[in-house]
Amino acid sequence: MKAAARVHQANPDVLVVASGLNFATDLTYFKDHSLISNFDNKLIFEGHSYSWGGQGNPWVDGSVNKACADKIGSLNNNLGFVTDGDNAVPLFFSEFGVDRKQMPAHDDRFLSCFSTWAAEKDLDWGLWAFQGSYYYRQNLTNMEEYFGVLEIDWNRVKNPKVERRLGLLKQKLLAPESKAPLSYIMYHPQSGACVGKGNGKIRAGNCKGSARWTHNGVEGPLELKGTGLCLEATGDGLPPVLTPLTAHKTPGNKSLPVNFT
Repeated sequence: MKAAARVHQANPDVLVVASGLNFATDLTYFKDHSLISNFDNKLIFEGHSYSWGGQGNPWVDGSVNKACADKIGSLNNNLGFVTDGDNAVPLFFSEFGVDRKQMPAHDDRFLSCFSTWAAEKDLDWGLWAFQGSYYYRQNLTNMEEYFGVLEIDWNRVKNPKVERRLGLLKQKLLAPESKAPLSYIMYHPQSGACVGKGNGKIRAGNCKGSARWTHNGVEGPLELKGTGLCLEATGDGLPPVLTPLTAHKTPGNKSLPVNFT
């Protein structure tokens, strides 16, 4: 508190960043305690996350759905809770990343899982790491940083696919001051694409200015906002199609349940 107060006193316009325990993965202390002051709303908490942690390699050895559910549960319990309630504090995810050089399965699956959570929370974030190499590290000169955005020679992006997958996370997705009704973005984190309409068909493409979808409950039509068209399943293993909303309101028609993940 003394250090944070000194920073705030020296420059009341800068943010005061408070980190958690266990390499910035655990803020649960603040479930029962407070920092007393939020420094005129300049206080933010930070968090880190990677594919490792816990026992074994759940992203490869078991159910990917369970591994993702467990990861999101842990993120919410240990970090995300600070953004909820009457005394909410912003959360800045200052560090996450993947091995962009080799892209092993556990990092690939973690990135898809983490991206859905970060998009839903509309988090601000930072990556480990930008640099492509180090002058000297671990007794090696020009050691490559496999997690780096840049190649070892720093002249190009190491893995453009990862950058595309992060595209939606670079946009403002939640606007607390907005009076607009709730709508959804249909996001495919494995590719970084968002689902909308093109040439009269369902298309996955760039998330900039992505289409919005509306849904009124567990069962009911999933409507492409502003078009009068709804998503309809045509059969097992077949691509869905867009059909007029009026067809879904016909007596006797039963809508398929839709789950957002």
